[in-house]
Amino acid sequence: MTGDHPDRSVVDSLGIAILSMYSLTILSAPVFSTRFGGYLPEDAGFLTAIIITSVIGALVLTTAFRHHVIHFTDKATTDDRSVWNEVVLYTLTYIPVTIISGLLISLLTAAWSATPDTVLLLHHALATGLTVVLLFFRRKGQIEYPHWIQVHSWGARDYVALFGGTFLLTYAYMTSAFGPTSALLVPFSLFCATVLVVLRWAGAFTSTNNPGSPQTVAGD
Repeated sequence: MTGDHPDRSVVDSLGIAILSMYSLTILSAPVFSTRFGGYLPEDAGFLTAIIITSVIGALVLTTAFRHHVIHFTDKATTDDRSVWNEVVLYTLTYIPVTIISGLLISLLTAAWSATPDTVLLLHHALATGLTVVLLFFRRKGQIEYPHWIQVHSWGARDYVALFGGTFLLTYAYMTSAFGPTSALLVPFSLFCATVLVVLRWAGAFTSTNNPGSPQTVAGD
């Protein structure tokens, strides 16, 4: 531990960069899809915008906001507060929220002739915002999530939950960027899910200081 910042291993630093790029990609892709006419595989400008946003954004997050990123990704007191559990919970929150908010927006747009791009952007912002708010209240202890949907032991079940959660999250966010029938959407989602599982398996953001503590990777 050095000052307010814990010592970071190489895999932790790599994990911060990858998670930053991944998050910025899936969050910005639906926004950029309203700006460009084609889908990501067909539009070089769209692809360039996503890459520049992800790379420059990751550099900013890992430098100017390094302390905040480390604070979020660093394991707190128990494994259910780790960033990996947050990925799973974000997915399990976002999927129902995006369905419910989609129904509400469809009722709203029935009386308001909005353009499809506006509806997409509104839906994306609303679902993401509500998901973040719910997880924020959970972190504050004001909302309790069922124990069975969280990850603790990091056995096979937990890795499957992380893989499935990342896949579904990527697929849901990137559909508007790749197109719902794109042959690249599933491989990209599988790739992202695999990368995050490998990071977790490699020990990113996991404590090994006390082998007898619940923070230790028990299922690896």
